[in-house]
Amino acid sequence: MAALSLESRLNQAVEAHFAGDLARAEAGYRQVLLARPSCTIALKGLGIIEFLAGHKADAVGLFQRATEHDPNDAEAWGNLANAARATQSSEISFHAARRALALVPNEPMARVCEAAALMAWGYQAEAVAAMSAAAQAHPTRRDLLSMWLFYAGYDSALNEDDLRDAHGLFGRGFPVVARPPLPRQIRRIGLVSGDFKRHPVGRFVQPLFRRFDRGQFEFYAYGNEVDEDEVTREIRANATGYRDLTGLTDEEAAHQIRADQIDLLVDLSGHTAGNRLGVFALRPAPIQATYLGYSGTTGLPAIDFLIADSVTVPPGHEQLYHERIARMDRTLYCWPYPPPGEEGEREASETFIFGSTNNLAKISAATLDGWAAIINQVPHAELWIKAPTLDMA
Repeated sequence: MAALSLESRLNQAVEAHFAGDLARAEAGYRQVLLARPSCTIALKGLGIIEFLAGHKADAVGLFQRATEHDPNDAEAWGNLANAARATQSSEISFHAARRALALVPNEPMARVCEAAALMAWGYQAEAVAAMSAAAQAHPTRRDLLSMWLFYAGYDSALNEDDLRDAHGLFGRGFPVVARPPLPRQIRRIGLVSGDFKRHPVGRFVQPLFRRFDRGQFEFYAYGNEVDEDEVTREIRANATGYRDLTGLTDEEAAHQIRADQIDLLVDLSGHTAGNRLGVFALRPAPIQATYLGYSGTTGLPAIDFLIADSVTVPPGHEQLYHERIARMDRTLYCWPYPPPGEEGEREASETFIFGSTNNLAKISAATLDGWAAIINQVPHAELWIKAPTLDMA
């Protein structure tokens, strides 16, 4: 392949990529790399395509090659940080993010990856500071403010009233949209989530889609998943309707929800990854609520209720939320697994084992003090902690 035709092939691949023709772009990038393995543009382009296809480990390898060939390419370092974050390779992601930030200070994605790695390692205050820097450097980016709010909830040093006010600032960033007419009765219910997959949220809503009263209700699932799995497929099969919101703008998603004539629209993400709070701000349903995936307030005036119980929102704490509290005591969660003992009796032991299967960001010093106070009152007690980043220890 002559040098001129090589450049032409690269330009064609880039043009196809921008036009959304990923198959033609991939073929072009691969042809270029056969002739010039050091072409960073082709390595980055192919890495992005592999990432979008769900081949995240392959994407990490391609971005690593790009940084080796051009150590001063901030975009390549940022892409590597993001892909490594998606594969839970926190150490690679953190160092790549730091290299990107050294080249382009406050580059948004690199700052997000830096914060994510710090949070995964349990450095809550440092992660909150990193996300705060990103949000302040890019004040028009609502997604960065939303990420900061999510991280801030892990920092036990933050004042609850200040956290509520910060969520309100997020909500005030959206225009006010009139509420549609209220329905005579609630029949069509829509659930919106980026976690209809092997995730606690996906697992908790599986029983809802399996067992809802089809004579009285219709349940629609609005998924925002990049990666689908068997949980996604089951929910898709059991729902009255499944709509894929991935890639849709907020306006397009809201139009679809209005077309489905949803009476009650429920957010299952809050400020966690994959949320579509911007859709809720457009008021596509007459009654809107948040539930399950995020225990704090969303800050959105367009969300009417937060579904909780007296444990997640104790009486007397209602002022910390922008939504009205709708309590479902004793029935808040649908546990999809058999009760203990139905799958075989446990061997007798004097040891009582407490277990935590959470990421380290949720285990603050105050949490450990509380656990210690409990364990010290139980003879022969042990505490077992399982977290992905502990495998690095």
